[in-house]
Amino acid sequence: MFGGIIFMLQGNMCCGVHGDALIARIGAEEASEALAEPHTHVFDLTGRPMKAWVLVDRQGLVNAGQLEKWVDRAAKHAASLPPK
Repeated sequence: MFGGIIFMLQGNMCCGVHGDALIARIGAEEASEALAEPHTHVFDLTGRPMKAWVLVDRQGLVNAGQLEKWVDRAAKHAASLPPK
């Protein structure tokens, strides 16, 4: 869908890869706060930012703990949504 790999949880998009960055669906409120963290950006492919998603540069994913943090956040959000 985004030109990369997406991982689903209970039928909901959770996280994925876009180029050499991670995209994480963490919810609009948490995404707004997460954008203050290093190596994060608004996820915007079309000129219309996706408010519930964050793009994390590879510099913010240099060790397994950093990757795990983002995947856990995305999985928590996806698990909170109704299954599809």
